[in-house]
Amino acid sequence: MINFWLDKGVGGFRLDVIDLIGKEPDQLITADGPTLHPLIKELNQHTFGPHDVVTVGETWSANLDNAQLYSNPDGSEFSFLEQL
Repeated sequence: MINFWLDKGVGGFRLDVIDLIGKEPDQLITADGPTLHPLIKELNQHTFGPHDVVTVGETWSANLDNAQLYSNPDGSEFSFLEQL
């Protein structure tokens, strides 16, 4: 779906509650699971990473210690982080 919209020329994406994609309910991990950042990097690599677009990752679990991981200066995740 992301690539569809990139092909249409959109300028950016906001991904809501992105910190939940790595959840492991059986392990009682509801946010910031061990696969979170590898999954975001894979998403970036296969979709918006090669394009000149703005990306925002919206998360409830970010804090001063882990927020910088979401907007890694190497460009492998998001342009910005929105912490709610």
